[in-house]
Amino acid sequence: MSKSKGNLVMVSSLLKKYSPNAIRWLLLSNHWNKNWEYLEKDLKEAQRKVDLIENSCGHLEGVKLNLDGASTEKFSKIMDNNLNTPKALEFILQVVKEKSFNEAMFFYQMLGFKLPQKLGFVL
Repeated sequence: MSKSKGNLVMVSSLLKKYSPNAIRWLLLSNHWNKNWEYLEKDLKEAQRKVDLIENSCGHLEGVKLNLDGASTEKFSKIMDNNLNTPKALEFILQVVKEKSFNEAMFFYQMLGFKLPQKLGFVL
């Protein structure tokens, strides 16, 4: 992307159409040490995944957070492997599919995602 080529996309423009969490998901879905190209279809897919996670976990208001030591260790190993955020995002989706919603939301927050207002945890 380049301003001179006219293909620069501003975050302020993206925020009119996509959530901040979707933009974060897109950025984290690309490894920090690899080049990548922005494609709107990828941002649409990121928004779909964020919506899936947040809608799946939407019933957790005020839930006491109990973490499985094995999943916490697996998440730590993924992140310790050269800050592999794309793999961490895949892991969160897998945890949601396994219906471990409170763990999914914990890891989601660990990556800096903001929880919807209705969600909250008691630690």
